[in-house]
Amino acid sequence: MNLFEFVAIIAIIFGLAYGFLTSLDEGAWEAILGALNGAAIAYAWFFVSMMAMMTLLWLGLHYRPTYPRCKNGRCKQLDYTFLYHDNEPTGQHKWLQDSREGRLVRCR
Repeated sequence: MNLFEFVAIIAIIFGLAYGFLTSLDEGAWEAILGALNGAAIAYAWFFVSMMAMMTLLWLGLHYRPTYPRCKNGRCKQLDYTFLYHDNEPTGQHKWLQDSREGRLVRCR
């Protein structure tokens, strides 16, 4: 079980309890319907908040540059190639790759 599932379950349980307790004075049938209504509202709240969070994450990843800008500004994502893909870099390139904790890429 991950955090999102846990939050969804807790929200539904609190929605059930809140709906049940607020409509308990009106009878047993209304208490059951109130509990279901509370669970539905809690799940809708959870769904909308997760969609908002996923939209913000998508926007953040969509506009984040994954590769450095080309000097000429013409390269797209698929135009980059990895340096030293099959062998280890040497000298200055090895220090640069180790200090940046990633792979060196070059625009074609």
